[in-house]
Amino acid sequence: MRGMYDEFIAEATSPAIIDSVQKIDLYIKVQLDLDPEEKPERVAAEILRQLEKFYAVRSTEVSNIVVRE
Repeated sequence: MRGMYDEFIAEATSPAIIDSVQKIDLYIKVQLDLDPEEKPERVAAEILRQLEKFYAVRSTEVSNIVVRE
């Protein structure tokens, strides 16, 4: 079974496959209503984790957190 996986990885990561996919940067603004005890950094980290998990995202980052009164 391991051999089939290794072959799949080798094929999927070959330069021809990698060069044929479209790479994009997507900027999203998210406004949330949080409980006072909820930490914005923790919520942001969870949102990034979910994006990486469900959408095969290569990388994620939080560029800014603005707390509004």
